[in-house]
Amino acid sequence: MAKFSLVGDEEDGEGPSDARRKRQRTSFASASASTSTSNGVGITFEENQPPPQPLPLTVDQHEQEEEAESEEEEEEEEQQQLEEEEGAYGEQEAEERDPEEEIEEIDQVPFSTLRVVTRSRSSSKSIGLSSAADQEGSISVKLTDPDVLDCSICYEPLAIPVFQCENGHVACSSCCGKIEHKCPSCSWPIGYNRCRAIEKVLEAVRISCSNTKYGCKELVRYSDKKSHESTCIHSPCSCPHPGCNVVSSAGNLYQHFRCKHLDCAVRFQYNRTFNVALDANERFQILQEQDEGVIFLLNNSSELLGNLLTVSCIWNRSFSGFFYDIVAKSQGNSLRLQSFTECTKRRSNSILVTTGFLLVPQNFRNSSNELKLELCIWSKDSFPTNF
Repeated sequence: MAKFSLVGDEEDGEGPSDARRKRQRTSFASASASTSTSNGVGITFEENQPPPQPLPLTVDQHEQEEEAESEEEEEEEEQQQLEEEEGAYGEQEAEERDPEEEIEEIDQVPFSTLRVVTRSRSSSKSIGLSSAADQEGSISVKLTDPDVLDCSICYEPLAIPVFQCENGHVACSSCCGKIEHKCPSCSWPIGYNRCRAIEKVLEAVRISCSNTKYGCKELVRYSDKKSHESTCIHSPCSCPHPGCNVVSSAGNLYQHFRCKHLDCAVRFQYNRTFNVALDANERFQILQEQDEGVIFLLNNSSELLGNLLTVSCIWNRSFSGFFYDIVAKSQGNSLRLQSFTECTKRRSNSILVTTGFLLVPQNFRNSSNELKLELCIWSKDSFPTNF
């Protein structure tokens, strides 16, 4: 049953002219719905009265709706076709891709790129890098400020355990004792509360070795980066030949010298004595072992009392050195030195004398201003039994 009321001033306060009553009536949308006509007549439908039916569409409106539906169907078909083509192309590209190329792309991650290994994730995600290929279960992130993982006191990479003060300043365990457990930033106690968040990051982070371009493919913990690089076999070495600017890993450098500068070195074999004639004014003589190709330098420094001689090795990692035996002879006199070689990545103009040196007097020089020497270099980790 419909109830009609005309717009106007009514004494009883009913109808649309009374704003308060109108808001109360329309607020109960679940019980009834109201409409109004353009001439001011308000029509209220009771709950049991059905709402008015929409007006039938015209022919033009039907045509517009049909055109819109056809356009939507065409767009869906085109989108589905594109997705199928992209999927087929991706599968073909994955089949044709060389696995070795993918490994090379992973290894050539820049120094400031970290790889975070997660055990709970089954997919990989790249943050800050668009071309890095990641292994499953890890994400690659670009660290814009690598110093955030360094101790703010000693500036060395943080290592577990890591401690923090009440204000969140962190320090490594060794520095906490040095500063007497007093934070240098805020003077609060430090060294009693572990920073578990940083420790978990340090456990998960893997960083590429800085010798990646020289062939190293290792991913190491951030705290182990320094120790790894001190023993990395791919650490770069410089060619000792004057005028040659080649820098490469030790193995490649030995091969380079053998191919390009073969006539510029004295060739020898381990554990066998060989003779060297060294000009008294010559700063160094290059030696190369025949089998392994390791390069040695016989260094010479002319001093007031004579010539100071040492033997060093072009080596790219920490090593105690090769044992060598050098003897200088002249007119029935002889001087001998038994020591270990210095290991260096490049030839230096100054002589390192931390392991020992042989001082040969000037009267040991012959008429040609040369020193006659006998030299024996032993293989790695070996030396005479009587030493």
